[in-house]
Amino acid sequence: MQDKLTSIFPRLVFPFLLLGLSGCAVMDKSDCIQANWHGLGRMDALNGEYRFSAREKACSKHGLAADESSYDRGVKEGLIGFCTAASGRHYGQNGGVYRRGFCPVHTESEFLSGYTPAQQKYKFQQKTSELQSKIAATNDLLREASRKPSRDSNEIERLTAELKRLNEELRMQMYLRVLD
Repeated sequence: MQDKLTSIFPRLVFPFLLLGLSGCAVMDKSDCIQANWHGLGRMDALNGEYRFSAREKACSKHGLAADESSYDRGVKEGLIGFCTAASGRHYGQNGGVYRRGFCPVHTESEFLSGYTPAQQKYKFQQKTSELQSKIAATNDLLREASRKPSRDSNEIERLTAELKRLNEELRMQMYLRVLD
């Protein structure tokens, strides 16, 4: 059953994620007039967000009211799909930041069982990539400084020390990952 959910999850959520990306902009008057508050609540919950206040504020600027009870019913439905281990894994792998208490108490531990290791792996990959980029850039600067006819030995020394520090930090990052 878990494998089936994992394979279905991306197909179910992807359309909502696309809609969620378009929902990042403030709702305009037309959006507010045509709003399906239940659907918006469901979509926001599936994206790990509760955005009623921002949506309500945007619509009130156009003199239009928002339907909080319909939005909240949609959120409750969306949380059923969001607060699963498979969703947690997907959310964590993509760098989502979870706020404790977003999922109901009875489903939060299941969500976190997928989210926590995936989020840790995501952070590890981000940090490793950042360090590798810094090492490459420092290597380039060091090569450039070494090629100059008027070599600045202090700059070369500084870059060499920085390169050593970055490589040591990367090694430590890899070592800590192995211990996890």
